[in-house]
Amino acid sequence: ILLDKTGTITMGTMKLTDIELITKVDVDTVKRVIKTIASRASSPTNDALVVGLRSAKPAEFTYEVAFSSARKWSAMQIDKINYIMGAPEIVLAEYPDALKRAQEVAAEGKRVLALVRSDLIPRAAGVNFKRVKPLALVVLSEQIRPNAKKTLNYFTSQGVDIKVISGDSPVTVGAVAKSVGLDAKTFDARKLPD
Repeated sequence: ILLDKTGTITMGTMKLTDIELITKVDVDTVKRVIKTIASRASSPTNDALVVGLRSAKPAEFTYEVAFSSARKWSAMQIDKINYIMGAPEIVLAEYPDALKRAQEVAAEGKRVLALVRSDLIPRAAGVNFKRVKPLALVVLSEQIRPNAKKTLNYFTSQGVDIKVISGDSPVTVGAVAKSVGLDAKTFDARKLPD
């Protein structure tokens, strides 16, 4: 049986739990940027960020690249500075220390986004992530459904093989799957052959 993590194992609602600064940067500016990016489109992640940052005021922006699940990032130019927010495995790929920290947090079952600054205006066709400056990790949590472990244990006791498919980080998905008793072996679908 194939399951999605969000809304099946978890309740499907998220909560902003932390903004962990990677470099010395003004936290209020970081919050304003995150709120501005998140307020552009409704999704469980963005809605949680908007609620979690209710005191931050969105900024005026001059350029935007909307989020795409294929790209796994969105971008915006605010006050002549270019920001990209997205999956750490994408936007922090050239920064092993920051990526390692993001994976440590994800291993706790948390959803993690990374916020970076870019010298270049990001285009939807691609970004040189070697030329970004990591700013912060944005950490969200989800509540596990109360009956998830019991239900999944029943299926496995009946010989049903369970696969969890998710757009989240494989590290996060693996941690959530383990928390409900699944023998989690993770695989990043981006590595599947064409």
